[in-house]
Amino acid sequence: MASRVAHRRNCANWGVVMGLLDDRVAFVTGTARGMGRNHALRLAREGASIIGVDVAADVSPHNGYPAASEAELKETARLVEAEGRPCLMKVADVRDSDALEAVLADGVERFGGRLDVVVANAGISNWGRFWEMSDEQWQTMIDINLTGIWRTMKAAVPHMLSAGNGGSIITISSVAGIKALPSQSHYTAAKHCVGRADEVCRNRARGIQHPGQLDPPVGGRHSAS
Repeated sequence: MASRVAHRRNCANWGVVMGLLDDRVAFVTGTARGMGRNHALRLAREGASIIGVDVAADVSPHNGYPAASEAELKETARLVEAEGRPCLMKVADVRDSDALEAVLADGVERFGGRLDVVVANAGISNWGRFWEMSDEQWQTMIDINLTGIWRTMKAAVPHMLSAGNGGSIITISSVAGIKALPSQSHYTAAKHCVGRADEVCRNRARGIQHPGQLDPPVGGRHSAS
């Protein structure tokens, strides 16, 4: 890793473009661990500066896995910086538009007044028969896994437009966004709707991913919100 970072720096001094995202800025949600951390690291390896957020706390008593922590978010920051790229990692909840907007305003100003890539990754997963779920269990899932995607795009797109550089918005759905999963009506509903929410990005470069079960399991794949 150290040799790769040194090689990148040497090539930068020689004026050689090293990565697909040199001098670009990326915003990733749910970066404390799992897929969010991996997204941040891959983007950093391609040359992007990273703005990342994670709630780093327990957001639902129904989740059957430990919540992400601030220590894990700090570790993501360390790993990104070890790739030779600057980052801003902050605790923020995708259910809080003000928090997202504040982090983005700070990060965009810090990294040159631009935003090029958005990865709306944050999410949770839990189970239950729909007729036995509490209103809170259903609503928390929708607020994070669906409305959180919208809040992320809503906070990010004005920065992309003002910079005038175009960009990419990537929303993370699930195999549940293609086919219903048993005992996950709330999760399936949210992930199906993420595909439709992705259509609001029609005038920008965009994409949607539908991952299945990964290792580590759901608790590592989704870094809370």
